[in-house]
Order: sequence, then C-alpha cells, then structure tokens
Amino acid sequence: MLLQIMFYYERNGVATMKKMMAMLLALVLSMSVLAGCQSNPQSKGELSIFTWIDYVPAEVMQSFEEETGIRVIPSYFSTNEEMISKLRAQKNTYDLIVCSDAFIDLMVREGGLVQPIDTGKLKNHGNISPEYQSKYFDPENQYTIPHAAYAALLAYDTAKSPVAIKGYADLWNPALKNSVVLLDDARGVIGFTLQMQGESVNETDAGKLNTAKEKLMELWPNVRLLDADRPHEAFLRGDAVAGYMFGSQIVAAMAEISTLTYVYPEEGLTYGMDCYVLADGAPNKGNAHLFLDYILRGEVSAEISATINYINCNSAATAFLPESFLNDPCVNIPMEYIESAQMYKDVGNAYAAYYDIWTEFKGQ
Repeated sequence: MLLQIMFYYERNGVATMKKMMAMLLALVLSMSVLAGCQSNPQSKGELSIFTWIDYVPAEVMQSFEEETGIRVIPSYFSTNEEMISKLRAQKNTYDLIVCSDAFIDLMVREGGLVQPIDTGKLKNHGNISPEYQSKYFDPENQYTIPHAAYAALLAYDTAKSPVAIKGYADLWNPALKNSVVLLDDARGVIGFTLQMQGESVNETDAGKLNTAKEKLMELWPNVRLLDADRPHEAFLRGDAVAGYMFGSQIVAAMAEISTLTYVYPEEGLTYGMDCYVLADGAPNKGNAHLFLDYILRGEVSAEISATINYINCNSAATAFLPESFLNDPCVNIPMEYIESAQMYKDVGNAYAAYYDIWTEFKGQ
C-alpha cells in the first residue's frame, strides 16, 4: 500500500501526496483498533439476576463473567412478595429471577411474568436430580431450573435458653418473653402455627385461619424481632436465645456460638424449593441460557451449595461437594425428612387472609 501511494505521489505531486498520507494514517489507525479488539475481547452484553442478597455467590457470577465476557448485574429483594410486585411493575428489566415455588406457580398461572426455558440449549440439564423435578409448580419442567431446596428449622442457645426447644409450640413458652427471632415470612410463621394445630401449611379455610391467627397473636410478647435476611445475627448480638430460620443461617451462627443447636420440630418440617425462572420480556435471553447451563455444571453447582449452605439439587455436584457439607444434617437435610415434609403451595384468594393476619401480627 505504501509503495502504491509513493508511486501515486510521483505522478500527481505534493498536494495529492498530502491527501494520500492522510488516508494512510487513517488506515493505520483503523488497523490498530481492529487489532486491539482481537487481543482484548469486548463484553458480550449483560445479564440481570434478581434474587435475595448473598444467594447467588458473587464468586460464581464473577467466574461466569471471566469465562464468557458477559457482565452480570445482580439486584436484590427481601421477600417473594416484593419480588413479584417489582416484576409486575418493571417489565423487560430482569432476565433471571431466583424465587420460591409457590410464587413460581402463581406467576405461571397469572401469565405475562415468566416464559418457558429452552432446555434444548442446556447441555447440562440432565444433571438435575430427579427428586427435584416435575414438582407441582412446574410439572413439565418448562419454567424452572432448581437453585436450592431448604427447610426452616428451630434453633436455641442451650446455655441461655430457659427452655429446651423440641417443637414450634415451645416458642410460646412465657419464659421466652422478648427473646425469640423469627424469619419475616408470613407463609412460614403462619404455616408453622397451622402445623402445630394439626392443619396444612396451605390452609384456605377461613375458620381455621382465624383460629391460627388467634394463636399466633399470643406469640407476639416472645418475639424480639423479625428479620427476612439475617435473622441468625440476633443470636450473635445476644438479642435472642431461640428462633426460627433456615439451616444455612443457623450454621452461620453455630460457627460463632458453640452452645447453639438446631432442632427438627416435632410437629414436622415444611420444605420448599427456590428456582431460576426466565422473565417474560427478558432483554438478554441468550445470555440467561448460557448462565443456566453454567450453574448446572457439577462443580459450579457444588460451589454454590457449599457457599450458601442449602440442599443441593444437582446429582452431578455430589462428587464435588465437601464432606463437611454432605455430613451436616442442618443444611443437607436427609431425603427421608424431605419426603415426609409439607411443601408450600399457592393458596389463591386465601393469600389475602394470610397477608391480613401477618400485617396485624406485625402491627401489635
């Protein structure tokens, strides 16, 4: 190219040469830019994930970014109720949402909130454990990829609690006045109140719900605080001696308090599943599928479970899970207990009653 320009100069003079040199400079610059793009790949777009804080490990999102060049943008909610409210109001904002089973059921039936996942694009889809597929909220496995299963347990400090906790009913003991911490979770707390009365956690009968409400109101004097995100920290601060929270949260507190223990309530467990769903109108649908396939790898799934300390739903992850996780029944709850536990379901129009009960309970 340079020889051609010099030859052109000899034939056409200095003025033409100036023009040619400008063209050459532009060519060199453009080639430099192209070379830079090849040696430093640009981001391949973004991915928005909407979930609870600390629930999708930052390390996993970062490693996905490094492997794919896709920038992960997390945003957080505190409750499923908050999640669905924002999803309804902010269309075309989120790509993937990690949320709970009963709300997934509601979103699918409502329509316009979630869309089917193209499982044909997920080469690791077969890693999902059969025990956590074909659930009531997604019988054909069209809308969900399991993130974790869980059960809320009871915990108490054996050195400080005036009573030994065996079941939900013990939380009502007057000796625990102003010393109990509860998850800020309407379905969970109203649910265990129903359980201790021999009812379903998915009760819709108005009379039975009213009876549960009356009983629940009697618990309030014992409640020190409600916390949806980090209820276990109440033990660390010395604000509570007994509580109801997820096993992962109990384990976090047990690491600091040697006298803290967990209890499978004698009235029975209630368990749930949190899953990824693809938002209707997801702006980065292709990237969402890439991330889903990534977290379904056995080693990545194991990293997630060992970080968040919830039940793993991926059969390929077992080989990568540490013995400390596999042998801890506070977080890795044996399947025999899961199989006998109740599972939360959408309660339809009765949800308004649950909301009213919870609002009145918290407003005391």
